[in-house]
Amino acid sequence: MPEIKLEKVISVSSEDKKFPVSNLLGAPGLGKWKSATAGEKQLSVVLQFKNPARISSIHVGNEGSAFVEVLVGKQSSDRDWKVSQSTAS
Repeated sequence: MPEIKLEKVISVSSEDKKFPVSNLLGAPGLGKWKSATAGEKQLSVVLQFKNPARISSIHVGNEGSAFVEVLVGKQSSDRDWKVSQSTAS
């Protein structure tokens, strides 16, 4: 299945100048986003897709986090976020 095209970054809580969140909008697998400082307790990014899409899988790289949570929602729902149902592998 093709990669889902990301249109833009709506918001970001923190970013390293060498690994800015805009990297996530580039070629699949090449962009890394990191926090401004190591060990931040909580990070978030809100991304907008180019078109509505059904997500069948997601790849999240993790550099030492104890917990990763993916929330999903529709733009029209005023950020009524829901935890995505998944199993870690």
